[in-house]
Amino acid sequence: MSASRLRLPLLALCAAAVLLAPGRARSAPSAEELALAETLFRDARRLMRESRFAEACPKLEESQRLDPGGGTLLNLGLCHEGEGRTATAWAELTEALALARRAGRADREQLAREHLDGLRGRLSFLVVAVPRAADVRGLEVRRGPTAIRRPAWGTPLPVDPGPLELVVSAPGRLSRTFTATARVGQEVTVTLAPLTLDPADRRGAWRRPAALVLATAGLLGVAAGASCGALAIGRNSDAEARCQGAVCDATGGRLNHEARALALAASVTLGVGLTFAVAGTVLWLTAPRREAARAPAGPLDTRAWLVPTVTPGGGGLVVGGAF
Repeated sequence: MSASRLRLPLLALCAAAVLLAPGRARSAPSAEELALAETLFRDARRLMRESRFAEACPKLEESQRLDPGGGTLLNLGLCHEGEGRTATAWAELTEALALARRAGRADREQLAREHLDGLRGRLSFLVVAVPRAADVRGLEVRRGPTAIRRPAWGTPLPVDPGPLELVVSAPGRLSRTFTATARVGQEVTVTLAPLTLDPADRRGAWRRPAALVLATAGLLGVAAGASCGALAIGRNSDAEARCQGAVCDATGGRLNHEARALALAASVTLGVGLTFAVAGTVLWLTAPRREAARAPAGPLDTRAWLVPTVTPGGGGLVVGGAF
């Protein structure tokens, strides 16, 4: 194979290696950090033998932060299991099992397997159910600092037993907190209710007033176009009565000119009116929807109408209504 043919596969391999390479390794702990990590580890082990898991686990967490290792992680998983944090213990023991395999530590691997097997029937699960009515654009579900994203909705997620709190938010909506309790070995489902629109959010509030203005202008344009069209037809009929073929008297010529001007005005105003009406309709349909206002206590007739009129001397609009 030529050098030019080898170049592309080699470049692809290099790019893959860059993408898959782990991040920059953490700097080696100092002697003081190693000593502190070892002291914390030993103290935590003593507390675990005394079943004082709530005191032991933070010490192991700090020891693991200072000097990460498979043995410390394994003990941290065992500590969280003793504390009752089954999902946390499951994650830590699973990672410790993988590290033990990699290091060839059969003793640690066996211990991790035994405790993982014991945890299977004690795991608690959370299911986040999002009905169609609650699934609005930009919906975000968070449990503490962790976001539960769309692919995880409807899937049983391992959680530690105890109180659960979900904070749900979306643009233009009031945030809401949903609570539940996860029990050992059980599955709990939290069904999200639709979020209430935020009355203080004014994004897109201009659309409906603008839609009404455009729609009104559109109706007026259509009405004016219809009036001009009717007048053009009338002027053209009067002009034909005063013309013989292509020859017209002075009045016929004037009427014919007026008919053409009115026909042009009708075309323009109808086109502009229809454009405004369509734009107003689009704005109205895309405006943020608000909760329907409560109906008045008594019947209220608020009808209004707009009617184009044509008379022998011209045309116009008649506006009427009942209030």
